Formats: sequence, structure tokens, C-alpha cells
Amino acid sequence: MSVPTRPLLGALLAVLSLTAAAAADTVKVQAGESIQAVLESGELQAGDTLKLGKGKYVEVIRIPAELAGLTIQGQGAVLEALPNGGPSGAAITVDAADVTISGLTILHADDGENPNGGSTDGFALFVSADGFRGEKLKILRTNGVRIEGNDAKLDRVDVRATNGSGISVIADGATITRCRVEGATEANVSLIGNELVIEKLTASDAITGVFVVFSEDVVMRNLKLKRTVIGVQAESVTDLHVEKALIEHCELGILSRKNTLPVFEKLDVRSAREHGVLTIEDFFPTVRDCRIRDAGQHGIRVSQPMGQLLIADNRIKDVSLAGIHGGVDDAGFFAFRFNVIDGCATGIDFAAAAGPVLQENRITNARDLGLRITGVGSVLSGNLIRKGSGNGIRIDGQGALLDGNKVLKVLGEGIQNFAEACRLRNNTVIKTSGSPLTDAFDGNELIDEGGNTFGDGVVAGPGVPSAATDF
Repeated sequence: MSVPTRPLLGALLAVLSLTAAAAADTVKVQAGESIQAVLESGELQAGDTLKLGKGKYVEVIRIPAELAGLTIQGQGAVLEALPNGGPSGAAITVDAADVTISGLTILHADDGENPNGGSTDGFALFVSADGFRGEKLKILRTNGVRIEGNDAKLDRVDVRATNGSGISVIADGATITRCRVEGATEANVSLIGNELVIEKLTASDAITGVFVVFSEDVVMRNLKLKRTVIGVQAESVTDLHVEKALIEHCELGILSRKNTLPVFEKLDVRSAREHGVLTIEDFFPTVRDCRIRDAGQHGIRVSQPMGQLLIADNRIKDVSLAGIHGGVDDAGFFAFRFNVIDGCATGIDFAAAAGPVLQENRITNARDLGLRITGVGSVLSGNLIRKGSGNGIRIDGQGALLDGNKVLKVLGEGIQNFAEACRLRNNTVIKTSGSPLTDAFDGNELIDEGGNTFGDGVVAGPGVPSAATDF
């Protein structure tokens, strides 16, 4: 068998190239012509490209299933949808898989029906098929974008003044990157599905910045959310991870309810009128390395966590009530570690049946109380309470261990004990205006395990030395 010569190979490659070109044609449409007419003409095949000339197109369009892989390049064109929309009530309906639409502005005709300024007839974009790509789109005066096909990607989509949600996803595998959503009457972005990713989202002026429910494996990072009632709201989600979010001027920064393994980290929550982060009945919630300031109630509020709780490495400043507050009826492992809290009414106030651990938290300038802990066998280790105008530490849990804590320069009492069998070792309480140590549990004998130093105050209470000396 002979080997093809180089000229023959070149000719063969040229034929293959021409065949590929024939299989993926580019068709152009000019303003004043009909996009839908071209879609229905048979001129386009699966995998082709449709280029729109600049200008306005007044119509609604539907991409049929047989045009899979179609690319529409808007190139700055404007699609102004007719009233009542297309088959789905949308300006654009995508029934074909793997469609890409880019560089297009989509809006409904301004008929005055929408209180935000446009028609309420339908979505700008309704996608029922898998593999959709939307790039550099502008969505105005519509009901936003609705994705019901799996594995969609939205990149640099700008949605403004919409009824309902700006971007709504009910599908798996969606990725939303570098998008901006403003002025939705409900959520700027709403999600139901699995393996969902939101990155570099900017959203404002809505009831909720991002709302996700009944989903699994959801990641949100690098968000900028402001002027919403709730920044991020998540309910019944498994494996939720929210990180690097700036949330400003909201009622609640984060509302997390009945989620499994939610993680909130590196958040910057400013000027929340209620709580910076609120978790309710979450299973193994984690809040770490967050910055929360100027909250109207609590910095972090934890209600009925299940199994395990980790609140660590957070910086909380100038909140009206407690920096960290909450409680649970059951026992578990509830850890508060390395948090820095300044200028709050109370630093940390947590109640549990058993198990709280407070380790190396730093609390300064608390107006009422540095730490209050309730729970059998609570452990307070290495915490610093300094320069408070109230009391330092209050213990309400039986058998608590206080080890290596420091209470310095508080105007109230240093340590208040309201429970039995409390053990103390290596604690330092000095320069308090009130008693450095008060045992208010009548008949209780505090257990001295050595190394405690109390000074500059009067020690009072049954079973406690009456002089301010080494314990």
C-alpha cells in the first residue's frame, strides 16, 4: 500500500477544512429583519453561528431543539420583546442544548405595567435545555432570567429592575460568575439544585441578595451585596459554603436555617440592622474568620445548633447586644475559639445543656458582661476580658472549668459563679472595681486547683477566701 505524498495530504486537509466550515456556517441578520424568521427558515443548522447587526429587534424568539450548539452573537444589539412574550412568555426561549448567547440587551416594551418600569409579560430569557451559555448580556424591565436546564453558565450578565427574581435557577450544575443584579422585587438570585456555584456576584436593592433552598453542594464566593433585607438566605441545603462576601446595609447579613454542614467564612458584614449572621437549627454549622460590625442586635446569633458548632477567629465590633449569642436545648460540642470582640454589650452569651468550650477569646470594652456561659461541664480556657464597664465572667453551668482566663480593668465584678462544683485554676483577676470573685451559689464550695491570682478588690461569698491574695 502506497503512502500519500505531501501534496495529497495537503489536499485532504483542505477538503476536511471546507467540510467543517460547511458544517458550522455563520449567518448574519440586520436590524429591521426578523431573527425568528431566520431561525425558522432552515438556513441555520446545529452548531451554526447567528450574528446580529447593531440596532433594535422588536420581536420574541424561540430557539428550537434541532438547533443544538447554536451561537447567537448580539454584538450590542437590542431585543425589545413584544407584549405577552413567546411560547413560555419570554423574550427568548431556549429549547436547544448547548446554546450560547452573547452581547445582547434584552428588555420588554415599556408599557407601564411593571412598577419597576416595564412589562410583566414574562422572562427575558427562559432556558429549558442543558448546557446553556450566556455572556455579556443586559436584562432590563423584565421578569429576569429563568434557567431550568442543567450545566448552565452565566458570565457578565447584568440584570436590572425585574419583577420576581433577577436570576432564577431550578437545575443542577449551574455556574454564575461576574454578574450584577439590581432592583429585583424578590431575590436578586434564587437557586434550587445541586452543584451550584456563584462567584463575583454584585447584587443590591432587593428582598434577598441570594436565596437558596432544597439544594446540595452549593458554593458562593466573592459576593458584594448591599441594601437588601437579607444578604444570603439558605434553607434545607446540604454542604453550603459561603466565603469572601461583603454584605452591607441589610436587616440580616446571613440567615441560615435547617442546613447541613453550612460554612460561612471570611465574610465582611457591615451595618446589619439586626444580626450579622443568624443560624437556626443548622447541623454542624461553622462561622469563622468573619468581620462583623455595627449590627443592631447580635453579631452572630446561633439558635438550636445540632451536633457540633464552631465559631472561630471572628472579629466583631460595635454591636448593640452580644457579639456572639445563642443557645441549644441539647448537649453537643459547641466551640468558640480565638474570637476578638470589642465594644458590645456582652462579648459571648451562650447556653447549652452541656458541652460549651470557650478558648482564647479576647473581649474588650464590653458594656455589661464579658462572658456568660450556661451548660454542664463548660470549659473556659485562656480567655481575656479587658476594660469592660460591666462584669467579667458569669458561670451558670454546673461543673464548669475556668483555666488560665484573665479579667483585667473591669468596672464590675471579675468572676461571678452561679453554679455548683465550679473549678478554677491559673486564672488572673486584677484591677476590678467590684469583687474579683463572687460565689453567689449559696452553700457551694468552689474547687481551687491552684495558680489563681485575685487582687485589687474584695473577695466575697461562701467558701471563698475573704482576702485579695493568691488563691
